[in-house]
Amino acid sequence: MSKGRVLVVDDEYGIRSGVDQILELEGYEVEEAETGEEALRALEGPPFDIVLIDYRLPDTDGLTLLHTIRKRKLDIMTCMITAYANIETAIAATRQGIDFFLPKPFSPEDLIGVTETLIRHKSLRREAEELKKAHEASLLALASEKSQTHSLVTSLRDAVLVVNRNGEVVLANPAMGKLLQKEEAGLLRKPAGEVLAAEPFAPLRAALGQETDENAVLEIELGTSSSW
Repeated sequence: MSKGRVLVVDDEYGIRSGVDQILELEGYEVEEAETGEEALRALEGPPFDIVLIDYRLPDTDGLTLLHTIRKRKLDIMTCMITAYANIETAIAATRQGIDFFLPKPFSPEDLIGVTETLIRHKSLRREAEELKKAHEASLLALASEKSQTHSLVTSLRDAVLVVNRNGEVVLANPAMGKLLQKEEAGLLRKPAGEVLAAEPFAPLRAALGQETDENAVLEIELGTSSSW
């Protein structure tokens, strides 16, 4: 099984063939491109994990090619290979989103090390994105659940008051608002003891002050109405 797909873009045949031989021996699938145009055509095919870009190419430069790759929003790690590395080049490439630099001349060990690092970083980035998506999906599900609960409670004819573990009101339906003669917005985040200060609610205040299961449902009768 291939460890990953690598595209090497360099106008020097010796560099391309050398990279090809070294990485294929390590279990990678390698394709070569001599120019920026060839590289862009190759990138339209099956996806690559890594692209190694020479800074100087016959028809363009590495920064321009890198910019085009980033504009296409390809899920690919990038490494610039160059014998002309300097601070200006490094800053420009970093701004374009380069992932790594590999200065020429480089040894087989250098090449293998950089390739393994980029593959590992891509795997970690993908895992992070999947975790982020899963977290966002959980938040959406939670928001939907809360919305459904709110709709259900709001539709009930009985007066309902939902209190969190800190004793604060987090939900009150219109029937409860009418009973307390307050708007729902005026009840939220208020201490339940304060909201239920009237004498008829004394049994409920006492029950809330006791140790209960966090999902407990408490009920008192007020004439023909109930408070939860």
